[in-house]
Amino acid sequence: MRKWFIPGMLLACLVTILLWTIMAGLHRRPFQPFSITAADFLHFAPTSTVGVVRTIRLDPDEPGAINIMALQIVSAGGARQVIRLAHGYNMPMCMKIKGYRVEEISGAGQRGAEGEKVGDRRNQQPLIQVWRLTSSTGAHAVWITRILRAADLLDANLDVCSLPFPRVGIPDDPGWNPQGIGWAALRHPVRWFRQSLRSAWNSARCDLAVFLRFKQPAWASDELLTMVASSELVTEQGDLAAVIHRLEQEQSSILCQARDYQRDGKSGGSKGR
Repeated sequence: MRKWFIPGMLLACLVTILLWTIMAGLHRRPFQPFSITAADFLHFAPTSTVGVVRTIRLDPDEPGAINIMALQIVSAGGARQVIRLAHGYNMPMCMKIKGYRVEEISGAGQRGAEGEKVGDRRNQQPLIQVWRLTSSTGAHAVWITRILRAADLLDANLDVCSLPFPRVGIPDDPGWNPQGIGWAALRHPVRWFRQSLRSAWNSARCDLAVFLRFKQPAWASDELLTMVASSELVTEQGDLAAVIHRLEQEQSSILCQARDYQRDGKSGGSKGR
C-alpha cells in the first residue's frame, strides 16, 4: 500500500492541476461587448441655461469602454461641472480604489434594497445620492449619482453601492504595480509576496472563484447606467449647498435631453440585453 501512496498523490496533484487548467481556460474569454456605446450618443449636443456645454471626446470604437457620454459645462463665472453617463458601476468604490476619501452626504434614507429588482418607478421621487470626495492632496469635490435603466433612461431608484463593478477591496498602496521578481522582491520577499497576493486578490474583485480563474470578474452593467455629475468645491463646506443645487439642476436638464434624444430614435443603442 505504501509503495502506491506517493505515485497516487502525484497523480491526484496532476489531475487537479489539469482540471484547474481546463476550467481556467474555459473562463478566459473576452467580455461581451456592450449593446450601447459612445457611438450611440456621438451626435448628442445638449444645451445649458447657465453656461457653455463642451463635449469631452470619447473613442466610440474602444472595446469595453464603460463611458457613453461625457460633457463639461462652463458657466459665465468660470465654474466647471462634468456630467458623465456610463455603464452601471460602483462609483464610490471605484474612487476609493483611486485613493479618494468618499463620504455620502445625502441619499441614504431613500436607498433601494441591494439586489432589488428594477421596476417602473415613474411616479416616485428619483434616488439621487450626493457624495463629498477628498483627494490625497486635500482637494474637495461634490459628486452626484443616479442609476438609470439603459432601455429608456428612466430612474431605476437603486443604490449605486449595490452595483458589483468594481467589487474589489482597497489596495494597501494604490500606486504599487506588480513588476515580477526583481531586486526589490529579493530584498524584501515577504513584503513583495504580500503585495503581489493582495494585488491579485484585488484584481479578482475579492471573489475566490475569480481569484482561482473559475469565472470572470464582475463587469459594468449593460442593463443599468450610472449618471455622474461632479464639481470642485472652493471650500469644504462654504459653497456646498449651492454646488449641489446647480449639479442637480444641470444633471436633470441633460438627462431630459438625453431621453428625448434616445426616444426620437437618434440613438442607435439597443434597449438593453
